[in-house]
Amino acid sequence: MSASDGLIAAIARVNGGRLATRNLANFATTGLDLISPWDF
Repeated sequence: MSASDGLIAAIARVNGGRLATRNLANFATTGLDLISPWDF
């Protein structure tokens, strides 16, 4: 995971939010609730 992806994940975790991303693989191990915008 890149530093910028890590920062995005940390912000989502601290704020209790979901993370919308097209690149689910990069965030799969974070334990966050992930949303793919392509699923809608």
